[in-house]
Amino acid sequence: MKTRILLLLFSLSTLVSCEVKFNDLFITRFKTNKIVINLYNSKDTKERSRELTSFIPEKVYEVTSDAQFTSFDVLLKNCLKTGYCCCPEATYSISFYDNNEVLDIFYADTIQFKNKVRIYEGSFQYSYLIEKDKWRNFLKEIELKK
Repeated sequence: MKTRILLLLFSLSTLVSCEVKFNDLFITRFKTNKIVINLYNSKDTKERSRELTSFIPEKVYEVTSDAQFTSFDVLLKNCLKTGYCCCPEATYSISFYDNNEVLDIFYADTIQFKNKVRIYEGSFQYSYLIEKDKWRNFLKEIELKK
């Protein structure tokens, strides 16, 4: 009986830890009060030998208003989660802030796919695919609401 209970507890803890990792982008999003999206020159970043965020961004987008967060949530709502991604080419960094503290940084590859954008975490263990048109429309929308 004790063995069954221990096995059940172990299974539940494993399931919960997998679930947390599965929703990491979404959990981070709901802990944040500001998102900063930086666009980098893909010619610079393609041959990079240093961290992407050490480059000077060409353009900066900030998500701070409720309407902008709602648009970001809608963007994420229909994304497709994928597994390990090898060798993406980051053109954007997406920094999630709680006040002035960086909670996490994700990256976006707009080069690999013709019609998709890959948003991935730094260790490449998982990513999310978003339609490129929706990504562009989101960036235009938050740019207009500055």
